Amino acid sequence: MVPLAPIADPALVSGAVAQALGVTLSGHKSAQDEVVDLLRNRALLLVLDNCEHVVEAASLLVDAVVKGTARVKVLATSQESLKVDGEHLYRASTLAVPSTLDLAAAGNSGAVALFVARVGALQPTFALTKQNVADAVEICRQLDGLALAIELAATRVPLLGVSGVRNRLNERFRVLTGGARLADRRHQTLHETLDWSHGLLTVEERLVFRRLGVFAGSFSMQAAQEVLAADQFDEWAVLNHLGSLVDKSLVVAEVRDPPRYRLLESTRAYALERLLEAGETSAWQLRHARAVLAMFEVSHGQQAELSASERHGHQLLDVDNLRSALDWAARADGDAEILLALTAASASFWDWAGLRPEGVRRCTHAIARVDSATPPSLEARLQLGYANLAFPLFNATVRWTYERAVELYRAIGDQRGLGRALCELGAYLSRVGDIDAAERLLREAEQLIDESWPRHLRAGLLQARATFFGASNRWDESRATFEAVLRADRETGDPENVAISLTNLANATLAVGDCAEAIRGLREALALARRGRSILGAGISYTLAMLSAALTQNEQLDEALPIAREASQLLQQEGDLVLFLDHFAMLAFKLGRIADSARALGCVELLRTQCGAKREVNEQRVRDTLLMTLKAALPKDDLEGLMREGAVLRDEEAARIALAM
Repeated sequence: MVPLAPIADPALVSGAVAQALGVTLSGHKSAQDEVVDLLRNRALLLVLDNCEHVVEAASLLVDAVVKGTARVKVLATSQESLKVDGEHLYRASTLAVPSTLDLAAAGNSGAVALFVARVGALQPTFALTKQNVADAVEICRQLDGLALAIELAATRVPLLGVSGVRNRLNERFRVLTGGARLADRRHQTLHETLDWSHGLLTVEERLVFRRLGVFAGSFSMQAAQEVLAADQFDEWAVLNHLGSLVDKSLVVAEVRDPPRYRLLESTRAYALERLLEAGETSAWQLRHARAVLAMFEVSHGQQAELSASERHGHQLLDVDNLRSALDWAARADGDAEILLALTAASASFWDWAGLRPEGVRRCTHAIARVDSATPPSLEARLQLGYANLAFPLFNATVRWTYERAVELYRAIGDQRGLGRALCELGAYLSRVGDIDAAERLLREAEQLIDESWPRHLRAGLLQARATFFGASNRWDESRATFEAVLRADRETGDPENVAISLTNLANATLAVGDCAEAIRGLREALALARRGRSILGAGISYTLAMLSAALTQNEQLDEALPIAREASQLLQQEGDLVLFLDHFAMLAFKLGRIADSARALGCVELLRTQCGAKREVNEQRVRDTLLMTLKAALPKDDLEGLMREGAVLRDEEAARIALAM
């Protein structure tokens, strides 16, 4: 075993090996040749520990040993490979971090097990419990399962407690100190460890490293080149330096095709510290935000060529970069125009990803920054994006937002933008019962839209008309229109659009009482949605909830319940639980939990009033039937009391009660 960390002079590497072998070199040959002679007839494992700061000398020695001996094996630990013929590379991965807060599963993960063991060595009574497991898991997650960082965090628990350590990780370089007194200095604080690695970089590598700190989560090679190719660096220089940083273990290369790259959170915090020290933070955050905006604008322009899953699936990989760019642009020292443009360009992504509440929040914040200098085309996109995300809210603000988008598109002469806005406002007005106004808008849209327009815009008109027909109780026309959309979607072969159209058609089919046909269509939609999406987003939640409602109506309660439970989790994430609480309340009643059903109905009655969400025909029928049966099953005072209890519940509480979760 040859510890090389104390060796500052590369010329002393061979001497260190001789010392470990208990031999004094004669000086008659080079030190390297003498070591090879010493090992030539021996069988042993030679461990060279910490080669990175003397990597060239270590490489020369190992190459000579491998070629000059028959029975010597070499194991070298280093942040950078030796690049010797015959070398096999094994990257030491970080410890596993649990994806669940289950006590047993969390305790068996490598990261949490190390944390518990190290805290236990300082506090013998310490144990992982239901009270502290969330904090312990989050500490390990924020530290990316990095063993040294976890050990340093554990030393702070006796002073700060587990929750105290978690809450202070935003100042990790101050918190993560106090390693073993006799350990190498670079193992006594996290900052010293990173200083050691940073000190081994060339000037150019340091520059690229600190600028990579602007990326949050993972990033592509193309994105790195777009952001960093400036000054003295072209795209090839960026590629080479990024590869070197991967070799030196400061950047993680994720195994996928094409590869993506990321900095561990602690490494990124250190890079941002160096970026601030260099006075480059604002300039490179601006470049990063512009690159993210360009990415989303390119995707927006591909609506006619790519499916939503293809476009947004790529964007999902960069959701952390999107959030980081939006957060920076929203700050006082950020860029308001980029904020508005990026918020508008990403609006449909939040909906697809099942993150509508976050999208609404970000659109609301951006709209507050609109002023007289905002380009009308940009405001129009932003207003329409917000209005579509606001569903299921139905109030004067949402209506004004749709109308503002129509007004702006009309004023700037953007016919396609106007056509889309007219369709979406028409569908909205249909849902709130303003049938006459909806019909006028859709007739105007029909006059604008022709066969030369992209398919997704023409499909938008058909969907709006189908919604209008349904709101007008013209269900045969609604079904026929949704069937036309479905045929077009099947021709294009986009599984996600087919799933959405099947779900819409099933809603119309259920409205006329054909449960069996609705269930058949929803089963097909669910199978397609599960295959076609990389995450469980809005399309799946609606299909699940609709299937549960149809099964409930068809008295298939044992199957309806688990599907409703799965749907409720997704609907809660998306802020759409109110749309299906009537169905969940009916399911509870049919399962014999009458009081729970009444409480859930009391909740949805109030929530519907607050958000202005007019019930569609299926929800209204279920609500009316349920209220009538509850009145027959319970004394008036009992029913009113239970509904008052439900009125104070949050929607997720009402869903848990209704579904006995």
